[in-house]
Amino acid sequence: MKRIAHVAALAAAIGMMGLVGCSKNDEATNTPANNNSGGQQAANDVQNAADKTGQALSNATTRASDMAQQASNAVTSSENAAAPDATSIRRGMATAVDDALTKDGFASLVKDFTANSEDRIGQAGKQDFADLNGLVAQIQGEWKSKYGNDFDIGQSALDNPTITIRQGGYASNNAPNSSQSGAGTANADRDSAVVTFVAFGSGQQIVVPMTKAGMLSGWKIDVPNSVDAQKLHDNLMTELNTLKDSSTWPSDQNDAYRVVAGHVLAAVMNLNLSK
Repeated sequence: MKRIAHVAALAAAIGMMGLVGCSKNDEATNTPANNNSGGQQAANDVQNAADKTGQALSNATTRASDMAQQASNAVTSSENAAAPDATSIRRGMATAVDDALTKDGFASLVKDFTANSEDRIGQAGKQDFADLNGLVAQIQGEWKSKYGNDFDIGQSALDNPTITIRQGGYASNNAPNSSQSGAGTANADRDSAVVTFVAFGSGQQIVVPMTKAGMLSGWKIDVPNSVDAQKLHDNLMTELNTLKDSSTWPSDQNDAYRVVAGHVLAAVMNLNLSK
């Protein structure tokens, strides 16, 4: 019996040792697991914070972009309200400048004027001005040499803050000069406009009244009554002579287009930018 009791006690002792060993093993196994869980949680917290920051920046960028677009739309709406035909008006001016810089383009230039102005200049506008043609050919050659293409101004070159358009409220055949900005008989229609052109370099204002001649004819320049064919020729010779030296032209072609446009429009409106 004593032997059996000893064996039983030994077995019980061994069992207790096994239980203690298992408890220690469980602690050894579980402790790293708990540590890993805490590290993962910290990493998750950092990632969540980064995600929230990134989303906040994205939202701020989107709001800034939306605000910029709204501001741009507001400016465009304001411009459209002041001159809904601005593109066509600039196209009418660009056509006149192109015709003035074309050999034998004098008669075509006259057709870019209102009916009253064209009738006043009359048949004299169909003259062949050899001296003007020679000057135009010289400028054309200098232009192609400097910029690598033919002179061909588009309306987009005149879409510039230095050129403002106010449509409506002014009658045709009452052309203002540079000291009478906005002069004219008030009316409520949208078939008249006043373009204020700030000459490149000199800063002199050139006020150009224009009238809508029709859907197909577009916008025409209302030339002062003091300008006849000979006067227009003389003015063009004076203004274009200042452009013969291409070294004085801007390096940017669009700026150069506006330089030429300023001189042509000054000649048409009986002004002198060369003084």
